[in-house]
Amino acid sequence: MLDFKEVAVYFDPDKKLIGVPCGKDPKFGKYGIALLDIFFLLESGYSDDELEEFILDVFADCYSKMCGDGEPSAIQKYTKARSYNAAVKKYRLVDLFWQKSEGYKFTPTRIDPKYKGSFLHIEEKSIEVPLKFEKGALAQAFRKAMEISIQSDQPTTTIQKQTFTLLCEKEVSYVEPQDDNFINAEDYGVAEIYQGYSYCEDDREGSIAEFFFSIASELDCDISPGNIRRKWEYFHSKATTFEVAETSVAVFTHRAEFRNKKTHKISYFRQMNEYELFACELEIRLAKISKPLHSKLVKLFDEFARSVSLSEKSLL
Repeated sequence: MLDFKEVAVYFDPDKKLIGVPCGKDPKFGKYGIALLDIFFLLESGYSDDELEEFILDVFADCYSKMCGDGEPSAIQKYTKARSYNAAVKKYRLVDLFWQKSEGYKFTPTRIDPKYKGSFLHIEEKSIEVPLKFEKGALAQAFRKAMEISIQSDQPTTTIQKQTFTLLCEKEVSYVEPQDDNFINAEDYGVAEIYQGYSYCEDDREGSIAEFFFSIASELDCDISPGNIRRKWEYFHSKATTFEVAETSVAVFTHRAEFRNKKTHKISYFRQMNEYELFACELEIRLAKISKPLHSKLVKLFDEFARSVSLSEKSLL
């Protein structure tokens, strides 16, 4: 085994991880290495312990086989894409290095604007962890490198964030929906809603969809799948599609999705305390919408939810 290991960790917008270990590659000489065609998966919503175990497992599989000629890359195998460029289109990358004499280094990357499917290392922002590290150090270093990679690909133009305050006195910051068809509906005159936006087109009567922040009062702070389904079906009739899952999108911990012939509803939740369930929600009236517009609104809502952050309310 060589005294050097490299691991590539690709991640998608939900921060699901695909870890790829390295192996010896005879094409590059006695000490040549390249990424193997095998991969490890870690679903989003992982704890620091799970993340650290994942990182060590991928490193442990380095040099477990020789690199083969003409094999699809691991990320191609996972995505079933025809080319590496197509496989990484929706992914970002953090490179992890280990040296027997020095320890670990986590290097964030950014997308190469000149060469499609390529990543540029941001060496000056690499994070080092010694061989003898405290529990959680690898996980925290990786999370930091991942965020640097994400931020490096954000547009350079600054979009002003809006704010409001929750009942628990936490301040919410977010970016308004980026489409001219949205109307700021404020709180709709409803006490349970903090802020809302209605999507309206000039040639249609009324709104097609709503993005809004609420305390999801109808759920009574119970985000069990049975309770959510029961309450939502009371308001929207029987569901044909329904799912509740843990998530790591922005500040939220759970995502619920409901759909029938009339309504498509997606909500992200975070329990703030025993009295307040903070929700970021989407409701689309399907009878009024085309499939392309439906897909567009779901994508816009996903961006809307991802822009949310929480902080202590300023006393100034």
